[in-house]
Amino acid sequence: MTNKKEALHITIAIILMSIVLSLFNIQSIMTSEGLWNYITYLLYSIIIIIIWVAGKKIAGAYFGVNTDHRILGLKRYWYWKKTYLKKPFPTGLIIPLLFSLLSQGSIKIFTFLQTNVTPHIKRTVKKRGKKTYSELDEFDISLTFMWSIISLLILSLITNQLGYIELTKYAIYYAAWNLVPLGRIDGLNFLLGGRGLYVFTWILVLLTIVIILL
Repeated sequence: MTNKKEALHITIAIILMSIVLSLFNIQSIMTSEGLWNYITYLLYSIIIIIIWVAGKKIAGAYFGVNTDHRILGLKRYWYWKKTYLKKPFPTGLIIPLLFSLLSQGSIKIFTFLQTNVTPHIKRTVKKRGKKTYSELDEFDISLTFMWSIISLLILSLITNQLGYIELTKYAIYYAAWNLVPLGRIDGLNFLLGGRGLYVFTWILVLLTIVIILL
């Protein structure tokens, strides 16, 4: 299930992705052609992000992992104690736009959202003495993240067959960027939860690219 705050952050990410895709690719949004091109990029963004989120939600329900998406933020900026911000710096808003502007649209970074995970309400509760607690398995988190990537790879294979080359390319870009093991991006938790699974997922990404190029 998606709450209102999560839905808002996902919507912001969709709009931001459509802007990143359209920057320097559209001469003017005021023309009918420019407006149609922007709508196309907006639809691409909706399809990619919704499928990525949905793949994670469905897998999470199976593996007992509840996922909640927020705009990617930086809170701790150094390894020393107390080297953190009171409110997260919205890197998911700033970095993709900044790189797109500085590179004139050549570099497209698709790290808009981070995933916060908690035990699913139906997850088995373990007992220790008189206390009960729910526990998250890091491998289950990695499996949940893996299926969000696989859902995008399946999307890319389907859209490639249908002739939507740009959508195919951006779906793979989105999958690859979110496998980067850095900060609060999914890739880091994925890697920590299961290195073998992480490497296997990268192999799937590369195989998908090979299949598309053949």
